[in-house]
Amino acid sequence: MGLGNYALECEQLVEELRTSLDESEVAELRGFWQGRPVLDWIRWRNANETLISDFVGATPSERSKKKFKEHRLLLTMAGIQHCLEAQALLTIIDGSDLIPGGSYRSMAAAAGRAFNRLYAFESPCWPFDELDSPFPDDPSNE
Repeated sequence: MGLGNYALECEQLVEELRTSLDESEVAELRGFWQGRPVLDWIRWRNANETLISDFVGATPSERSKKKFKEHRLLLTMAGIQHCLEAQALLTIIDGSDLIPGGSYRSMAAAAGRAFNRLYAFESPCWPFDELDSPFPDDPSNE
């Protein structure tokens, strides 16, 4: 499977995770983050990076196990963002000229161009369309 296909599968994972939450759970998440800065959310994601990655890699039935139960809503929100970011990275790499074998200078130039393409992808702080972002400093609120 090429990287472009993995990127498409990330999109399917995003949908799987979004549909795993009902409206009341999204509202509960919004209430939890209401009025808090985006930095609090970023810190939570950074502190739980391994658990988030494990959650994304788990099947739907595995996600209902004890390991994920306490933070299931937060992990689902983080998992959505994680998959959106993975999709962006895989799409960029798949469409780039990052091929081993050239000079280190050409690789540095190609890698820099690929990295800059990441700025074209916006990963939302609040990945749900049903309700407005709870973060007062969320750039998408403007």
